[in-house]
Amino acid sequence: MRKGQTLVSAEPFLDDHQRAQLLADVAGAVAWSSDPSVAVQRVAQLTVPRLADWCTVDVLDGERGYRRLAVAHADPSCRLSVERLLGRWEPDPRRRGVAQVLRTGEREVAMDVEDPTELMPWRHAELERLVGELGVAGYVSVPIRADARALGALTLVTTSPRRRFAEADVSLAETLARMAALPIAQARLGHELAAITRRQDDVLAVLSHELRTPLTAMMAWLQLLHHGADAAETARALDIIERNGRLLSRLIDDLMDTSHIVMGKLRVERRPVDLAAIIHRVVAELAAGAHDQGVTIDLDLDRTARCQGDHARLQQIVMALLSNALKFTPSGGRVLVTLDADATLVRLRVSDTGRGIAPELLPHVFDIFRSDERAPGLGLGLVMVRGLVALHGGTVEASSEGVGHGAVFTVRLPRH
Repeated sequence: MRKGQTLVSAEPFLDDHQRAQLLADVAGAVAWSSDPSVAVQRVAQLTVPRLADWCTVDVLDGERGYRRLAVAHADPSCRLSVERLLGRWEPDPRRRGVAQVLRTGEREVAMDVEDPTELMPWRHAELERLVGELGVAGYVSVPIRADARALGALTLVTTSPRRRFAEADVSLAETLARMAALPIAQARLGHELAAITRRQDDVLAVLSHELRTPLTAMMAWLQLLHHGADAAETARALDIIERNGRLLSRLIDDLMDTSHIVMGKLRVERRPVDLAAIIHRVVAELAAGAHDQGVTIDLDLDRTARCQGDHARLQQIVMALLSNALKFTPSGGRVLVTLDADATLVRLRVSDTGRGIAPELLPHVFDIFRSDERAPGLGLGLVMVRGLVALHGGTVEASSEGVGHGAVFTVRLPRH
């Protein structure tokens, strides 16, 4: 309840029988409607005029916005007017009413409302005028939750100063909000399951492509060998087949390791590690591919920068970061690997002169199965880097000045 407000009405709008009938009607609407949006609209309609003169239901829609899912008014002639209040919006942090309930998760009761536009959780001059015409003398706005998770808000409005809410009315509104949470949560779950299914289909399609690319190269060179090749062609074919075989092996290993990281089953063994030696070994393995690509790999390594860690996992980190840099650096570009240390930390930095990363993508470069125009593919390497670095008690971050300006990945690991 807003500070300074009191529920002066001792008599609730409904007696016990009427309350029971309203709850039964709402339960029936929720149970029998196969469309969650229809069920929520029916809940709003059933509350007026029995419990309020008009009612709104707002639900979370995306990371920041909300959507006004249902509006009902006791006066049928106002139907077209209230339907104009439907739509998606972002809450104004300066607003009270619904916006405050959605921010805090606490109910709000307001009587003798002087400014009816406070009921609008976003600024819109025309719609604020419409709210004023519909009338707001008082309102009750209560959160809609499921499993302690905020889903939205149910708001009941009175248009006459003589019609005031009692505590029993507010309690009834909270019960109705709990009932409305069921179809809203079901709709949310349905959308999430559909998104997961679509994502699984996308992952399978990308995985198929990732596996097929090296296999296609291997089969092409094997075909050449079957038809006969001179010594130089044979040597080149065997080299390419071996490289693509290692690529396939790494992809399968990355899939397994990523799965173990996500499930919390991967463990690291700590022992003294020469990071500079690991970097040299990885660069030697990638040198031929970088040469064919026309990319230079430069090193600036402090040979004293050692740490405690898992040799094989640290090699995976270096391999993933270098492979990622090479993937996005065009011919004539440069990849620089630097390694230094202070008393407590070892810093590994891999920078490139490649495509760069758009600012809106930077927060997501380590997300699992993240795919975008910069990084078509599964993106397992960076996911694995984040997990392996975390298992070593370190941090990893990506930075870029934007598209066309390259990218920098920095890993910090404790020395002891």
